[in-house]
Amino acid sequence: VMADKNRTVHRIPVSASMAGRYRKGYPLLERELLGRELPQGDLFDLVDPQGHFVARGYLGNQNRGAGWVLTRDAGTFPDRDMFRQRILAAAEARKRFFESQDLTGCFRLFNGEGDGIGGLTLDWYGGFLLISWYSEGILSFQSAVLEALKELPGVRGVYQKFRFEPVPEGFREGLVLGEPGGFPILMKENGVNLSVHLDDGPMTGFFPDQRDVRQAVRERFSQGRRVLNAFSYTGAFSVFAALGGATGTVSVDLARRSLEMTRTNFLANGIDPQGQEIVVEDIFRYLRYAGKKGLRFGLIILDPPSFARSGKKTFSVQKDFSGLMGQAFKLLEPEGILIVSSNSARLSRSRMESMLRQAADDTGTSGSLLEVFRLPEDYRTDPAYPEGNYLKVLVWEKSREAGK
Repeated sequence: VMADKNRTVHRIPVSASMAGRYRKGYPLLERELLGRELPQGDLFDLVDPQGHFVARGYLGNQNRGAGWVLTRDAGTFPDRDMFRQRILAAAEARKRFFESQDLTGCFRLFNGEGDGIGGLTLDWYGGFLLISWYSEGILSFQSAVLEALKELPGVRGVYQKFRFEPVPEGFREGLVLGEPGGFPILMKENGVNLSVHLDDGPMTGFFPDQRDVRQAVRERFSQGRRVLNAFSYTGAFSVFAALGGATGTVSVDLARRSLEMTRTNFLANGIDPQGQEIVVEDIFRYLRYAGKKGLRFGLIILDPPSFARSGKKTFSVQKDFSGLMGQAFKLLEPEGILIVSSNSARLSRSRMESMLRQAADDTGTSGSLLEVFRLPEDYRTDPAYPEGNYLKVLVWEKSREAGK
């Protein structure tokens, strides 16, 4: 399908209050506004009760809604020029990151609705770009996006991943433009080496949105502390902690491949993995073991997935995070630091803080909230859509009294 004026445009009436909300910049097409299922990739015009134009966007089903607003100008259509202008403007806004790639070579080049096109993200990995498509609707604009990416200097190769199912016939994940990379490639983040895969399943090896938190772990929170990194994935937090002067790190993750990938990241930074503990284990089982053995930590990092399954047991941040925090508090030394993180848009920052305070009360742990981290600056968000600022990281310091 060509990204031009020839796409079908569906008129969708909205109430006066909803029209006001969209005119003020709200970008998401709410699913309940559609009376029926409409073809993915078609355009829609929102009109108020008087029939006046409000906004135009594209139809694309994803977990958040049914599509995204792209313009509030009746004369503008989502054509190649619009995609080109917005992608190049996003790259210009990240100029500082392009110029400091010897220090940090990985960043979010385009962040969906924060850069004017919901459902599309572009991540830069030292000359390799990763496109994430979040719906069939946005994927129908693939040719326009690829044309724009050809104009970016320094692009060696472009990979794509799909964050929705089913993927239309004829599309596949992997290289779509330029030369293939020899993965894993070593990527720098604030001078630290991390290995990245762009051609191996949905995950790349580390989460760039935690950049500021990892830097704080190295610079301020790990010196002289024994560190427990739960849900450690490929051990990025552990590497930063070790470089920051931790007396030792324990990385715990259920995925067997986390073992080798964590070792790789330690070795890439001149750290002997034999001197660090890497445990392939269910975190709840490990926390029980650590409690029985009387193990204590000066820094504990909890960065769980929104939902996970281990055998017959499931974990969801909505119902289980508070209990997990409570177990961590019991292992925390006096004056220890607990870092809790969630990227679930369904869990608000205030709800997460109340969970943390409840867990502290339940375990008799006195202390205070030191700091809150949100998304770093390259993850631009739309002020009219606060749900897009999904990352919440709370840093709690336990008081000198040990508690229960």
